[in-house]
Amino acid sequence: MQTRDGTQWTTRAQVAGNSERQRWIPFDAAVTTSQVRLVVSATQTQNGDYSRVAERTP
Repeated sequence: MQTRDGTQWTTRAQVAGNSERQRWIPFDAAVTTSQVRLVVSATQTQNGDYSRVAERTP
């Protein structure tokens, strides 16, 4: 998960090897931003070779 600070993207959390249906990823501290980016670097081939994001909550 990345947030934008106005000029650059800052990585706030990373997850590797996740196979859970639902995952809560808290940030280390509160963040004020108008943009959030989720970067997917790989898929799980046993699930049809795709990644799905259902929702992000504040």
